[in-house]
Amino acid sequence: MPYPAYLRIDEYSTLWQNGCVPIAWLAMLRDAGSMDQPGGAFFGWETTPWEATDSIDRTINVLQKDEYLWSYFNILSLLLDEVQQVPTEETITIDVSEFAGRDPASAAAALSAADDFRAVLRLLHRGERPEALTALRELSARLNLDRGLPFTGSLAQDIADLGGPDAALQELTWSLMGEIYEGPPERVEWYTPEHYQLNFWHWLAGSETM
Repeated sequence: MPYPAYLRIDEYSTLWQNGCVPIAWLAMLRDAGSMDQPGGAFFGWETTPWEATDSIDRTINVLQKDEYLWSYFNILSLLLDEVQQVPTEETITIDVSEFAGRDPASAAAALSAADDFRAVLRLLHRGERPEALTALRELSARLNLDRGLPFTGSLAQDIADLGGPDAALQELTWSLMGEIYEGPPERVEWYTPEHYQLNFWHWLAGSETM
């Protein structure tokens, strides 16, 4: 599937995904600035390592309070570790120009993605959990040309809705973190579905039914 989005962590490391803007990336964007192409078309966001670290920390503080959502977004600890090693003079960018260029709906979804993710966090902070799950489900669907994540509130139901553990692992990889990592060889195995399941999404094995 074409229409990729790219997370360029530094000059050596890029994470990308075809046909989707992974939701976990949005956790870095609290203080990010927008990037526009010549002519004013939306290109993506840019932020500093310090801003990204602070933004991820704040996101983690909210999501950790919800056991179900943290079962998905505990993967942010991996992204946080990566960002914290970026030199302060570097710029972190998320390029969604190809995804946004697909059609007006994709452009609108990309443009509002950072704000929409923050809206989810605000709903959770206010204790409006059903509304937060609905907003997150809708956000995931808008940012995915295939299908979004179900976010039913039940991990067992999510696995079933996604077609079983193997299919669910692939969908989470695409929709949350991105499938393809280009960077230092010693880090490549950190950005694989197998590593994600072993270290973060062990519930996909079906042993948890939250």
